[in-house]
Amino acid sequence: MNTLEPPPTDEAELRLLAEKVREASGAKMVLVFGSVVRGESGPESDLDLLPVLDGDANLLGAALEGRVVLSGGR
Repeated sequence: MNTLEPPPTDEAELRLLAEKVREASGAKMVLVFGSVVRGESGPESDLDLLPVLDGDANLLGAALEGRVVLSGGR
C-alpha cells in the first residue's frame, strides 16, 4: 500500500508549491484554499489548489464578488 505524505502547512512551502504549479501549468496565479490554509488540516487532508488561467480571471473575480455561482457542471 502506498502512503502519501500530508500536504505542507508552512506558508513558505505552500507558496513554493503554488509557484511550481503555476509555472508548470502556465496559470496566471494559483490559489491555495481549504483546510490547509485555515490551519485545520490533518493526516488525511488533501491540498486544494485552483490554477487561474488568463480567461478565468474575470469569472473568478465575479465569483468572489458573489455575482456568479461556480458548480461542478451538473
